Amino acid sequence: AYVVAVGEAAQREALAAVEAVRDKLGELVILQHTGAGSFKSQLKKADKSGARVALIWGEDEVANGKVTIKQLRDQAAQEDIPGQQTVPREHLEATLVAAFADRMG
Repeated sequence: AYVVAVGEAAQREALAAVEAVRDKLGELVILQHTGAGSFKSQLKKADKSGARVALIWGEDEVANGKVTIKQLRDQAAQEDIPGQQTVPREHLEATLVAAFADRMG
């Protein structure tokens, strides 16, 4: 998974959420974008990273307490990950566990 966060508030929210996910799902590799960059440039970096999904935080997601999970690879589609879904922040861990259950111990 690759984190895309646009804006200062989104970066703070993403960092806190990813730390919580890493605590619960240590087997899941999560890359975080560092530095500035537009949404488009961050999404390109996510794709180039080889990540299967992007975890997206923008102004709307932060305001609504949600995170968008965007599929980046065809194999993700075969593993019951919809092309893109927005889930409440508190459901992020459960959504990732369900999506990547076969990859985790």
